[in-house]
Amino acid sequence: MVDWDKVHKFDSLRRSGHPAEALDELQRMRITCADNEARASILLNESVCLCDLGRFAEAVETASTALQLLPAESPSRPYTEFSLACAHQLSGQLELAAREFRAFLQQHQVLLNTDDHAQLRRDAQHRLVATLITLGHSTEPLFLLEILQAEATSPSEKAELHYREAEVNVIIGHQPRALELFQQALSGTLDLRFVARAHFGIGQILFQHREFQLALAEFETAEQLGTQNTPDHEAYVNWLRATRDELQKISHETVI
Repeated sequence: MVDWDKVHKFDSLRRSGHPAEALDELQRMRITCADNEARASILLNESVCLCDLGRFAEAVETASTALQLLPAESPSRPYTEFSLACAHQLSGQLELAAREFRAFLQQHQVLLNTDDHAQLRRDAQHRLVATLITLGHSTEPLFLLEILQAEATSPSEKAELHYREAEVNVIIGHQPRALELFQQALSGTLDLRFVARAHFGIGQILFQHREFQLALAEFETAEQLGTQNTPDHEAYVNWLRATRDELQKISHETVI
């Protein structure tokens, strides 16, 4: 028998910032477990730990193994399908993740429309929107955003949806609307994960309109708030450098 209290304890350990320790405990527990459904549940928790550790390829493999152990009628299957899609998204397999999020939302529509599972549906919709935007899509994300906005209640979610809608408007070339939405997002309680990106988005629009001094301030804010040694931060630094170069050219031309 699996001691589910221990599983919950290990999940709390992961949530408190110790995914490596939680993973070790879960793996030890799984070795002694013979029941397939119980093993799948433990593997699912392992996959989440691996995602937290940035070991995305292993997370995909672990979630895939968990899914293979579950019969089609298992109540754990929807959660495992969702976790596998999340692992694919984090590992950069975006086309596959988008297909899996769509399939998840379609195949479990009845379940996900119940009050107990509404948040799981919204999480999947949020992740699908983010994935599609990264892939450069616009029509489907706008449709999903309209659904999410109609149900949004928390200030932080409303701000995030403004941010996502701004990204879509950048894709379709509606820069004034994108600028307005980025500013709305920042005026709300936007999650810190998106604040630097929103300033960066504003900076890019201002740069394209040759408002270099204003763009510089936005890029400087993004660079200060962004997490170093990430692709996002590298982009902030590059645009900051390009903006300073443009201002230097203007200054040089003025002197001449």
